[in-house]
Amino acid sequence: MRKPNKLLAAAAGLTILAAIGAQPALTQERKSIRWATSSVDSYGYKVAAAMVKIAEEALGGEYTVTVNPYPATTAAMKAAMDGTGEIGYTADVGMTQLYAGEGGFKNYTPTKGMLVHTWYAYPMESFMAVPADKAAQYKCLKDLSGKPTFFTPAGFMNWLNFQRMYKALGYDFKHVQIDPKTQADALNSLAARPGVSEAVLVSTCNRTEVYCRADDMAAVRAWLRDEAARAGLDIEGHLYAHSEAQAIRHAFRVASGLDSMVLGEPQILGQVK
Repeated sequence: MRKPNKLLAAAAGLTILAAIGAQPALTQERKSIRWATSSVDSYGYKVAAAMVKIAEEALGGEYTVTVNPYPATTAAMKAAMDGTGEIGYTADVGMTQLYAGEGGFKNYTPTKGMLVHTWYAYPMESFMAVPADKAAQYKCLKDLSGKPTFFTPAGFMNWLNFQRMYKALGYDFKHVQIDPKTQADALNSLAARPGVSEAVLVSTCNRTEVYCRADDMAAVRAWLRDEAARAGLDIEGHLYAHSEAQAIRHAFRVASGLDSMVLGEPQILGQVK
C-alpha cells in the first residue's frame, strides 16, 4: 500500500481533514499519526475518536492513530502546523481566519507549514435559545446584536460560525464566556447543599437539566432558581421534576431524541455522553 506523504490536519463544523507537507522519512519512522482535536467534551473529539479504527484500517494497519485533545479548535490547528500533530481538527471558518491572518492566527507563523483541506465529513446545525418569557423579543439574529450572548465556548467552531455570520450581516457580536470550570463550580455548589450527594448537568439547545441523587427535591429546585436569578431569569414556571423510574425513562427519552424539538435527532446522544 502506498504510504501517505502528507501530514493530515482535520477540520470541524463540517469536520474537515486538512494537510500540510510532511517529510516522508519522518512519517515512515513514526508509524503513528497524532490527531489534534478540540476538548474531550466537544463534538470534534467524539468524531475523531469514532474515526480512529476506520483510519487505521484504511492505512493498512501500518499506523496507530492517537487522538490528542486541545482546549480549543484553534489550538488543535496550531498543533498540526507546529509539528505536534499530523491531523488538525478545523472547519472552513477556521481556515478562513488562518489564511486571512485574523483572530487567533493574527501574527502567527506555523513552524511546519499551513493546513489545507483534504476531507469534509459532516454538516452542522446551530440553534440559539432564549428565555421563554422573552421569546417575543428575539425573532432573528439581528435581535441579539449587541446583546450579551453565550455562543458556545470561545474558539469552538460554532462560536466562529456565529462570529462570521454576525460580521457578514453587520451585527454586533457580544460574546459572554461560560467555561466548563464555571459550570463545574455551580454543580459543586449544588452537591454541597444538604440532602444532595451527586449531580450532573445536561445542557442542550432547548433544555438545561440536572440529574442528581437527592433526598430533598426542593433543594434542587431552589438551586436552579438561584442560579437562574443570578442571570436575571425567573424560571419557576418552566421547572419540572421526575424521580425513580420516571427519571430513568425521561433520561432515555432525552438521549434518544424522543423529547427533542426535532424528533429523533441524533446529536443529543453525543451531548448526553
